Amino acid sequence: MKNHLLPAVIALAALLTACESESSYHETSFSKNSVVMYADQLRDSLLLYYTDAWTATLNDDSWCSVSPASGQTEKGAALMAAPVFFTTTSNTTGATRVTNLFIKSHQDGAITVMQLPVLNITYPYYQLSGSDITLENVKYSLDLLASATAAHVEFTVYQDDATLQSDASWISIAEPTLKAGTHRLDLPVQPNTAAEARTATLTLTSGGVACTITINQDGKATED
Repeated sequence: MKNHLLPAVIALAALLTACESESSYHETSFSKNSVVMYADQLRDSLLLYYTDAWTATLNDDSWCSVSPASGQTEKGAALMAAPVFFTTTSNTTGATRVTNLFIKSHQDGAITVMQLPVLNITYPYYQLSGSDITLENVKYSLDLLASATAAHVEFTVYQDDATLQSDASWISIAEPTLKAGTHRLDLPVQPNTAAEARTATLTLTSGGVACTITINQDGKATED
């Protein structure tokens, strides 16, 4: 008598092996290598990719919170994506704040979250005077010729009612109060007709955090 049961057993074993192989795929990954916020930035996010239910915690939640705190999978979904949001307050400490997001799942994951002590000034470029990123160590400066008629600055502020002020009358600021967003400004500058160089300080303030930009303008004798 032929054994008709053996092929069925082999087929069932193959099916079970395939199911086991499929369920053995697990992933927890992020859309960013790290989360970096600026001093006046109150919110940021990333995408979490996952195949299993998860929970999220921060090792230092004194200055930052995360939401949602957990997630579930949906039946039939191989890989899911969910936005994860970070909420904080303005960083007025003068130092970089750092925490780590830990994802507890079948495959655990972790990522660094930090908030810098400075505003997002993209021009002029910053110079770091020490090894640590602190408000005191990050410097911004711009050098102008005596004949210069404008000083170009670029920055992004994340809160309304930001201000840009100058301590010198030879640099004009048409809009001292700014809304949240990216700003590229050419500030009118009076040419320096004196022989001596001069210096002015621009102060950008947002969310209670102030950063200064030093403007150095050559004297006329230097340019001649």
